[in-house]
Amino acid sequence: MPRRYVFRAPADLEYLSLPRTVRIEFEEILPNLVRRPLRSGPGYSISNVRNHPGLWNMKLTRFPPRTFRCVYEVDGDIVRFLGFGPRPDLYRRLEQKDRFSPRRF
Repeated sequence: MPRRYVFRAPADLEYLSLPRTVRIEFEEILPNLVRRPLRSGPGYSISNVRNHPGLWNMKLTRFPPRTFRCVYEVDGDIVRFLGFGPRPDLYRRLEQKDRFSPRRF
């Protein structure tokens, strides 16, 4: 079970560039997300990233569908956030291999 979270560069800068209301909403659900990283909860939904086993997509449900999403992986006791932002731009940026943990590829 994960106990902590980290932001993989450049996900940290992407997160900081999000609108303040989105960041506040994300910070409210973060404890639940870390406790149960593979299950949806109040205010957010979780799904697999298609064609990428082990990658998870989280969408805030209180915002329009393309406003916010993040992609993360669970690595032992760490939830590692790989990217933040609207779709489809987020998925294009995720094609950068250096965003993933060394063991993934």
